[in-house]
Amino acid sequence: MSSGATSSSSPPLAEAGDGYWEGREEAVARLKAMAARAHWEDELSAERLETNNQVQEDEMLALQAIYGDDMVILEDKAGFRSFQIFVWYPIPNGTKVFLNLHPNGTMVGTDNDESKDGGELIYACSLKHLPPVVLTCLLPCSYPSASAPYFTISAKWLDEPKVSHLCTMFDEIWTELPGQEVVYRWLDWLNSSSWACISLNDNIILIADKTSDVGDARAIARRLLVDHTIPLMQSYNERRSHEIFLKSLHKCRICLSENTGNSLISYLIRMLCLIFTELFTFLFKLLSLLFGLFCT
Repeated sequence: MSSGATSSSSPPLAEAGDGYWEGREEAVARLKAMAARAHWEDELSAERLETNNQVQEDEMLALQAIYGDDMVILEDKAGFRSFQIFVWYPIPNGTKVFLNLHPNGTMVGTDNDESKDGGELIYACSLKHLPPVVLTCLLPCSYPSASAPYFTISAKWLDEPKVSHLCTMFDEIWTELPGQEVVYRWLDWLNSSSWACISLNDNIILIADKTSDVGDARAIARRLLVDHTIPLMQSYNERRSHEIFLKSLHKCRICLSENTGNSLISYLIRMLCLIFTELFTFLFKLLSLLFGLFCT
C-alpha cells in the first residue's frame, strides 16, 4: 500500500474542514476490509459470544462516560459496534513545526544523524492547537476473548512511520492484556505517552517530502505535500482557538462578571447596536435642529 505524499496542486475544499482530519470514510472502509478477512466467530461458543457482547456493551458505556463529545458512535451496518474517539495533545506553551530536509529523512539532532548538520531543519510555523489523533475501532464478536479490536489511527498531519509506530504500540499493549478490554488502555497510552514518540523536544518534525511504499494499513497519515499540510494545520489551529474561546469563561474587565465567549460576543454586538442606534438618533436630532436654525 502506498502512503506517500501526493503532489496534487491543492486539497479539495471538502478536505479543508474538520472532516479531513477525522478520516472517517477511509477508516471505516479499512476496518470493514479487516473484518471481512477474519472468521474468529466460527470458533467460539454461543456462551462465549454472549459474554463478549456484554463486555463490549459495558466497555462502550464506560468510554462514553469518560470521553463524552469526543466519542462518536458510528452506524452499525454489519452487527459490529464501531466508534471514533478524538485525542487532543495538550500543548500549553504551543509547539513549533519544522521541515526536515535531510535526504534520507534522518532526524536532525539525534544520535542517528552522523552529519550533525542542524541547517537542514527549517522552521515552518508555531501552533497552539494540533489536529486530533483519531482512533477508529470496530469490535468483532470475538473481542475481547480471542482477538483485539480492529482499529485505525488517523493523524493526517504526521508522517506515516510515526503513525505506524503508534499502531505497533497498540499491538504491544494488547499482547500484554490478552482477553481483556483494551480500548481504554490504548487511549490512556495515547494521552499520556505517545507525544514523546512523535515529537522532538516538544516540536513536530515533518519530512519534506518523502514518500513510502511500505506501511501499516491501520495508519492513516499525511498524504499531502507539506506546503499544503502546514496551511491546513494553521487553519485548524485558528478554528480550534476560536471554538475554545467561544466555549470558555472570560471575565469582563468592566462589570467583572464571567461569561462564555459566545455570550461576550453577543453582548458586544448588542452594545454596538445600541450605541449606533443612540448615535443615529442623536445625529438625526442634531441635524433636525441645525436645519431648523438655518431655515429661520
